Amino acid sequence: MKKLSIITLLMATICLTANNISAQNTEPQELPFSMVEQKPTFQGGDANTFTKWVFSQITYPEIAKKNGVQGRVTLQFTIDTTGAVTNIKVLRGVDSSVDKEAVRVISMSPKWEPGRIKGKPVNVVYTYPVVFSLK
Repeated sequence: MKKLSIITLLMATICLTANNISAQNTEPQELPFSMVEQKPTFQGGDANTFTKWVFSQITYPEIAKKNGVQGRVTLQFTIDTTGAVTNIKVLRGVDSSVDKEAVRVISMSPKWEPGRIKGKPVNVVYTYPVVFSLK
């Protein structure tokens, strides 16, 4: 009888663990921008609409100006199923001051229209360069 109880308890534990693992795997995956049928859109515009918005929000850091820091900060972020910008990462930075400014601006982004596959919203990974130039 004791053996039966231990076996039953062991089986219940295995089933609960398997159920938990299965539930974790149902989270939406992130797809590259090029793989979605309907690309995310920013405020109903084309690709230039987002670029114009970004550059209207950038404040060139004074320390970067003083030190002549220029260059391209490459960011990666996710446009999630609600259109929010999440998971912002610096893939290739220039200097901490301009890297932080690029992340700050992208994190302020208004919601996008999410990307879709077969009509359903999906998480989309987007790579975006922000150029800092002292011209």
